[in-house]
Amino acid sequence: MADAKPTAPSDESLRAEYSEISTNCRFFTSVRFALLTFATTLLSFLVATYQFVAMNRERFGLAGKMALFVMPIFGGFCNVLLMLLEERSRILYEACLRRGKKLEEMLYLYEGNFQKLWTAPLPWGMSDTKTIRAMYFLAIAVAILGLITATILFPKGGK
Repeated sequence: MADAKPTAPSDESLRAEYSEISTNCRFFTSVRFALLTFATTLLSFLVATYQFVAMNRERFGLAGKMALFVMPIFGGFCNVLLMLLEERSRILYEACLRRGKKLEEMLYLYEGNFQKLWTAPLPWGMSDTKTIRAMYFLAIAVAILGLITATILFPKGGK
């Protein structure tokens, strides 16, 4: 028993793993775009609320002034957290892509889905990851712009 040599995995076990990897890859794709959708929705809500408060700042008084500083900070903080979740999901997604490609090679599926995903042409050199990162950085830039605007609306010692 101690001298038993490892055996090559059977086609059946490779196909079962391939099925699982395919499911995981679809799941991580869904997670990535759900996070982006949530971030976009959050940003839209915060920008609309920020604009409403800024236009009615006299009516809201000190609470409005505080909100104009807190909302961009909250939005930026949330986007940083969402970026961290996206980065973790991206790492797992790419691990699934690499393993799926390897399984296709082991199963002699040279025109398989993972092979095609791996070699798919990218328009303008943009990948999903670059595009998603650009969206998060844009959201953080909007938060910084919100802080700058709040500083202009309420200069130190001003009303």
